[in-house]
Amino acid sequence: MGWRRVGRLHRVSTADRLHRSARMVRLTSVVASALVVLLLALSGCSAGASTTGGTTSLQTLPKLTGTLKPGEFLWGEDATGGAPYVFQDPEKLSSDIGFEVDIANAMAKLLGVKQQWVQINWSDWPQDLAANQFDFFMNGLEISPDNQKDAVFSIPYYVYTEEIVVRADTNASNIHSLTDLENKTVGTGTGYKAQEYLQADPKIATRTYDSVDTMFNDLASGTLDALLLDAPIAQWYGANDSQGRFKVVTNPDGSYLDLFPGYYGLGFNPKNPHTPQLLSLFNQVIRELLANGTLENIYKQWHLWNSAQKCLSSQAANCPPVPKNP
Repeated sequence: MGWRRVGRLHRVSTADRLHRSARMVRLTSVVASALVVLLLALSGCSAGASTTGGTTSLQTLPKLTGTLKPGEFLWGEDATGGAPYVFQDPEKLSSDIGFEVDIANAMAKLLGVKQQWVQINWSDWPQDLAANQFDFFMNGLEISPDNQKDAVFSIPYYVYTEEIVVRADTNASNIHSLTDLENKTVGTGTGYKAQEYLQADPKIATRTYDSVDTMFNDLASGTLDALLLDAPIAQWYGANDSQGRFKVVTNPDGSYLDLFPGYYGLGFNPKNPHTPQLLSLFNQVIRELLANGTLENIYKQWHLWNSAQKCLSSQAANCPPVPKNP
C-alpha cells in the first residue's frame, strides 16, 4: 500500500501475531477512545459545535446523499491478509478490523449514517469502482498520477512512508540509511512503490515477492539483507514479530527514517455524477476527523502515528505536494 501493485499481495500472518496484536489494540483503544470522547465534548462546549449521530462536530456537515444506498456509504477493500489496514478479526471471524475500518466507523458516526465494506480483490479496484460496486475505494490507495487515471481522490487521510526492516542481530549494525542498501539484496512486494525506489539504484539487488511471510522468512534466513516496505506493513510485521527476529531501522534519535512520504486517499469514480458532491462532503469529514484528533487517536492505537503525519495539514512545511486531480 502506497501500493501501485500489479496484483494483490497475500499478507497472511500467523494466528499468534494477529491475536496478540489485536488484543493490544483493543486494550489501547479503551483508554484512548475515552480520551477522545472527553476532548470532543470539551471542543463542543467551547466551539458551539453541533452533534450528528452521537458524534460531536466542529461544523455543520451536509446530509449524505448520492450514495448507492440511502443513509449508508459502501467502501471497497480487500481484507485478505490485509493487516493492519483491513483484516479479519481473529476473535470474531465474521468481522473485519484495522485502522481503515476504524476510519470508516468514525466517518459514519460523524455523518450519522451507516457504513458497509465491500470485499474485492485489491487489483480489481479500478473496474469495480467504474462499475459502481461501492461509493469509494479505501485500502491503502496511493494518490498518484497512475491511480488518478481510474479515480478522483479525496484529500489525504494518511501519509505513508517507506521503512527499512533488517534482522535484529549484527546485520542491523551496518544498515542505517537507503545508501547502505547498495551492494546488498533487498526485498519488497511486487508492484509496491518501494520497488521503483530500489530498482532506480543499479547497485541494489532487488527481489520482489507476492507474500509477506515469504519475504520475512527470507530475511530471517539471510537470503535477504533487508526489506523496504510501507511503514504500516514494516511496523506490523517487522516490529511486531513474535520471535523478535526483526527491527525497523531508525535514526540515531530513535525516530523512524520516514523515507519517500506519499499519501493515501479515498478513490471515487470519476464518471459517477454524484462524485463531486461526495468528494466535497468526505473532504469535509476528513478535515473534521483531523481537526478533532480522531485520526491521530486511531493511528496511535495502531502504532502508525509518526512525524510524517504533519503533512496532513495544508500549512505544514517541507512536505511533498499532493498530486492534484485532473
